[in-house]
Amino acid sequence: MTTNNHKQHLYPTRIDMSAATRSQIVGLLNATLATTLDLKTQVKQAHWNVKGMDFYQLHLLFDEMAGELEEYVDTVAERVTALGGLAVGTARTAAADSILPEFPFDILDGKEYVTALADRYAPYAQHLRVAIDKASELGDADTADLYTEISRAIDKRLWFLEAHLQASATTATAVAEKVAVKRARHRLSGLCHNFCGVGRRARHRLSGLCHNFCGPLLLARPKDVFPIGSRQFTIENMSIY
Repeated sequence: MTTNNHKQHLYPTRIDMSAATRSQIVGLLNATLATTLDLKTQVKQAHWNVKGMDFYQLHLLFDEMAGELEEYVDTVAERVTALGGLAVGTARTAAADSILPEFPFDILDGKEYVTALADRYAPYAQHLRVAIDKASELGDADTADLYTEISRAIDKRLWFLEAHLQASATTATAVAEKVAVKRARHRLSGLCHNFCGVGRRARHRLSGLCHNFCGPLLLARPKDVFPIGSRQFTIENMSIY
């Protein structure tokens, strides 16, 4: 967190808090102010440029999130001035003092934008929790409460973002598993067909086994073993051993 002297400049005030304590709190708040301003502009960047099938809902969601951050900017800045400090919130100071990485300009679809924002909301949420503890240690319960209120809302927004990603990951995994099982079943069916032709005596027995194994395959685990006579199969690699 930055501690440049101009960010701890204090004006006279009747608040019953020492100048040393107020100076530390003002520095803490100005660091938050810079990061909040930066995050707001990054969310607006996502709002303007998101594309894809989920464009409309994400366009509105990102605009709503940016509006919330604008309120937090005012709340933090006004707390600085209430303590007799100088709120420093220009675009240049925000860019210089923010804890967040630059927003990527080479992304396009909704999932990429949601991921980029989640990657920035997470460290911002961590920053807020650290600030809660720091303000409490300095004996400023009001500033700690301010941070707690913002922290709760940011955690909720991070949940919203991650819910999009969790659903995508779960769907992708389920589809991949279905494709893998379908391919495995097809391979086993081919193997069964080959074995069923080894001889007339074995044909009837092996055909029954093939029918039984190709059905339960959908419920099998990759390492489950399926015996056919003295030979055995695993679903994982369809090998005979």
